[in-house]
Amino acid sequence: MVRLNCDVEPWLVDIEQWQATCSEEIERYERVLSLVGNMSDAREETKVELLTRLSREHERVLAFDRHPVTLAMLGVLLGTRGLGSTEILLANSESQRRKVTEAFAPDARTSAVALCSDAMNEGLNLQGASCIVHLDLPTTLRVAEQRVGRVDRMDSPHDTIEAWWPQDGPSFATRAYEKLVRRARESEELLGSNLQIPDFEQQINNTNIVTAADQIEELTKAQREPWDGIQDALEPIRQLVSGPSAIVPADVYDYYHLETSRVLARVAPLRSRRPWAFFSIAAAAHGAPRWLIVDQSVPGGFTTDLHDVAARLRDLLDENPRNREFDDNAAVVLDRCLNIAAVAERQLLPKRMLRALTQMEHVITSWAARARKERDEETGNLWSELASLASSKNTAVDPYLIAERWLEFVSPYLAQQREETRRRRYILLGDITARLLHETPEYADLAAHFTDLPAAAPLDERVTACILGVPEAP
Repeated sequence: MVRLNCDVEPWLVDIEQWQATCSEEIERYERVLSLVGNMSDAREETKVELLTRLSREHERVLAFDRHPVTLAMLGVLLGTRGLGSTEILLANSESQRRKVTEAFAPDARTSAVALCSDAMNEGLNLQGASCIVHLDLPTTLRVAEQRVGRVDRMDSPHDTIEAWWPQDGPSFATRAYEKLVRRARESEELLGSNLQIPDFEQQINNTNIVTAADQIEELTKAQREPWDGIQDALEPIRQLVSGPSAIVPADVYDYYHLETSRVLARVAPLRSRRPWAFFSIAAAAHGAPRWLIVDQSVPGGFTTDLHDVAARLRDLLDENPRNREFDDNAAVVLDRCLNIAAVAERQLLPKRMLRALTQMEHVITSWAARARKERDEETGNLWSELASLASSKNTAVDPYLIAERWLEFVSPYLAQQREETRRRRYILLGDITARLLHETPEYADLAAHFTDLPAAAPLDERVTACILGVPEAP
């Protein structure tokens, strides 16, 4: 017998009241079931009709919704619409995420509709799409900007991008207090907050609806006037070619932006007091070109942060240096800078990918040491060979692809960690390192994730543009 020293509800101690309470709850659930059975599917059918029509007008369409169950259902419904060769991609795993990245690359030729959760709205270049659909109303400007930012990029192959927003009825529309709650939570989780947030959850009767038009107007205003001086990630790059501080004249930028002839690489040698080089480097697989400056006058000898690269490029070109011919001296400077860039390129990866590579090398090296400790030298060597793929010395395969395959392998571990720590909204790679070190998988199971990897072209073959500072020969 368990004795409680607190008051309890009467139905917990009286059998008749307990039976009556159970009957009431059963009736409540039956009522809910009846109401659900009477719900119309017109709202979801309208979404499917829109995506079907857009798939005929655009080669590639991106659709976002924060609810995975909605995306799964829409995927099933779209599959019944006879879209012909148009592929329906549901980005609900690392492998599907990779397929979406490939299908929506700038040079993609695949016809596809991708159904994405907000897990896909960061860190990916999907500018092969010319249309994006918000299936639900983004409740923060950050989410709206990130979604549209997947396709609205400077190197987009499309002249115009369509963005569709939902205009929901009152039953489904976002209310002002809901929007404020989500923004407050986001601020607290991402930035930290000492402010006591009121309990807006109680304001259920608040009928102040946020419309799509309101959200679009707010987003447009924010893009014109960055709040509190905070800019979007590409603003320093845009300012190189537009606005009062542009260093590339508008007519020159427009001419080369619209140029259709194929040029493998442009090299512009300039007169300089010291050697330096700016490189635009095509990704080994998929993704936007990456920028890098080699200049041994700065700590480390190179600069990879996009903001710092833009600022450094302004400094190097500030005196408007004169052109010079590409001679033997320029070739020597270029070779030296390319050698430094090849080492530095790894730092151009997104932070998440760098963390994945670091974890992969550490964990697999530990598995190799364990195998050797157990006198299994053959397995230890196999593990060591696999770990070398994540090493900074590996230049044979694109490290981005290696990191992507590792993230695909550890995704079940992340899901398990998330299930065990539901109170935490964010799960980090470091949270599962101890689990990975303890649970050594079968070698064949992991090795299967790294088969059929394409060889990476050397960096000097992927340079698409170069500005080269060349001092006069002594």
